[in-house]
Amino acid sequence: ADYLIAARQAEALSLQHLLRMARMVVAISSLVHTLQRERGASGIFAGSAGSRFGSQRSRMLIDTDAELAGFNALLCTLEDEADIMHAGSRLLSRMATAIHQLAQLDTFRSQVQALEVSLEQVNQFYTELIRALLAVVFEAADSAADPEITRALVALFHFMHGKELAGQERALGGMRLASGQFSNSLVERAGVLIDG
Repeated sequence: ADYLIAARQAEALSLQHLLRMARMVVAISSLVHTLQRERGASGIFAGSAGSRFGSQRSRMLIDTDAELAGFNALLCTLEDEADIMHAGSRLLSRMATAIHQLAQLDTFRSQVQALEVSLEQVNQFYTELIRALLAVVFEAADSAADPEITRALVALFHFMHGKELAGQERALGGMRLASGQFSNSLVERAGVLIDG
């Protein structure tokens, strides 16, 4: 009987952890969406030397900050030692990378506002940040114990990845149209994104 009770308790703990990870994935999905919008607006703002998308960008920063607050609140729920140990080293490593990159967001935003960064830097910063967040989603899917939930999380990851490729394509086009600068290498890069 003791082993049966212990098995049920372990299963309950595993399901609680899975629920917290699923909530984290939903929060990351929303955060990634607002970061994609912010990337596009920031690219157009920088590409137009600050003459376009200033007010839209300001609204998108507020939207991203709201999603970031929700993400940070969920991180606080994972600070229990048992949750952290249950997460696994790869997931924790991916989360640490994403959190580190998110910590640089305000500084980078100020640089964009002051037009101190190139279009490539705008694209690269947001793309790397989103990539780090998507890596957390992938690891959460990989560490899920329930096969049905694992399939759903993997499907969500692939959807988010495809959406990100489309977002990179839109951001690249918006930046370059705003700046009036296109090159053969950019056209090739857009082709790679389209194929992806």
